[in-house]
Amino acid sequence: MSLLHFTLLGLVLAGKQSWGDDDLPKDLLYNWRLDHILKLDLPKESFQEPFFNREDEGDHSSSDDMEYYKEIGQPLTPADFEAGQNLPEKYFAPEAGSDPLHKSGYFEGDIKNPRFVQERNAIRDTHMKWPGGAIPYVIANTFDRQERSIIARSMDEYHKNTCIRFLPRSTETDFVFITRKEGCFSMIGRDGGRQFLSLGDGCMFVGIIIHELMHAVGFWHEQSRADRDNYVNILWENVQEGQTHNFAKYTDGRLHHLGEQYDYDSIMHYGPYDFTKYRNQPTILPKQRNIKIGQRSGFSQTDMRKLNKLYQCNAPRKDMCVDSDSQCRGWAELGECKKNPKWMIPNCRKSCNQCRRVLDSIEGNNGTLLT
Repeated sequence: MSLLHFTLLGLVLAGKQSWGDDDLPKDLLYNWRLDHILKLDLPKESFQEPFFNREDEGDHSSSDDMEYYKEIGQPLTPADFEAGQNLPEKYFAPEAGSDPLHKSGYFEGDIKNPRFVQERNAIRDTHMKWPGGAIPYVIANTFDRQERSIIARSMDEYHKNTCIRFLPRSTETDFVFITRKEGCFSMIGRDGGRQFLSLGDGCMFVGIIIHELMHAVGFWHEQSRADRDNYVNILWENVQEGQTHNFAKYTDGRLHHLGEQYDYDSIMHYGPYDFTKYRNQPTILPKQRNIKIGQRSGFSQTDMRKLNKLYQCNAPRKDMCVDSDSQCRGWAELGECKKNPKWMIPNCRKSCNQCRRVLDSIEGNNGTLLT
């Protein structure tokens, strides 16, 4: 075992009584963290790339890495996903006119790796996509039970409507670290190594988290399209000084629209007052009348189609006997089908042995069980 392993194990032992997951069994969390550390038997060069040698990011010093391991929380559980199915309406979108996405001060408000604007675009670059649509994640221990359920519900929207899957990280080199920093922000696509997705103050809404996760999957803002001037007017005179770059548009060679028309209703579209220097004076207006932009409630139909096109797959068939989450089998073996049936039964039908007979017309299976 390396010196790094011993150091990290020391952090686990020292911090066993002080972790922030108050609603989680501490022995369970301790064992999970211990297992997480012991699995990290990657080659030396693998450690250096994501954690210690990111010359283009400067974010991962040795002290940062130690803080990261102290902050590791338990992955989302079936209980979190089930609680997410019963969220009050107030947790789905911020109040009208209150968009927290532009408070962190990054490029276009919430994009942390703007170098890709100059070099490449995640949508067109194959290596920027997550292999198989599977996105490993680690979640910080700073989120309480309610916040975990909101994050789980946001991921569940991907699991139900797309082929994207968010999976607890084991030993993957590239992964998303969901943490609480200043504001809401993410990187675009698979950045390499540990990449941050921040859900700070004001970010804890399903629609906001879906937006940030969509950046991590590989999407830019909708109004960055080359053809945007056919659909919206940018009121440059109302844009804050030094913020005009946030309204840049990119050529078709840099952005891939996946054969879809401009989408006013996209969850990735700016709102009318983003980066305004005058209160109640818009910076971006649709050319069509009676059109609203900047919704933060959830996917538009076009958002879902583009996600599935980007990863060359179809959305899950709700009428087939399938698990909508790749962790279903493991959860079922732990007895979650009985502990949390409201979420497990509809989402883990195969693992919970709840497959129903289907109509003869479905896939021509003559009423046999689909497996």
